[in-house]
Amino acid sequence: MKRLVIVRHSKAEEHRPGLSDFNRKLAKRGRKEAPLIAEKLKALNIEPDLIISSPAARAYQSSLQHAGILNYPKEKILLFDFIYDYFDVDDLRQLLVESAKTAQIVFIFGHNPTLADLAYELTGSFNKALPTSGAIGLEFEMDNWADLSKKSGSIIFFEYPKKYLKADK
Repeated sequence: MKRLVIVRHSKAEEHRPGLSDFNRKLAKRGRKEAPLIAEKLKALNIEPDLIISSPAARAYQSSLQHAGILNYPKEKILLFDFIYDYFDVDDLRQLLVESAKTAQIVFIFGHNPTLADLAYELTGSFNKALPTSGAIGLEFEMDNWADLSKKSGSIIFFEYPKKYLKADK
């Protein structure tokens, strides 16, 4: 059994002249929502064996916040440039085969629309928007990441900030 947790980066600062998209850091809202979702995952006993992230500032900062709450060593977060751009199930499988090896629960932090598309490709049923700070947990009936294929996963949870922040108002 393998689990993949797909996490969209938290809310980033607005675009402004002189600031590249890659270097946009978390906004105040993002710094609040990332720990909220990490705490919800911790309550579900979802703790990573491996964290992989886009190196873009907002994704990496989101992964660092999750790592701190989920007791994952921050220096062991793996950064891959291609996660900033488009990648598909085949690219993900290759990445997991090479990097995840025996990891049972892998978190991947990145960007839309790629992550929402990936969740759909892996489940065949996830057809929602993946909001900032959103995390979707997928489970696969397999023992080896090399067996990862389209529509092979089932959704075990979908966590996002508005699910909880609405209740607080």
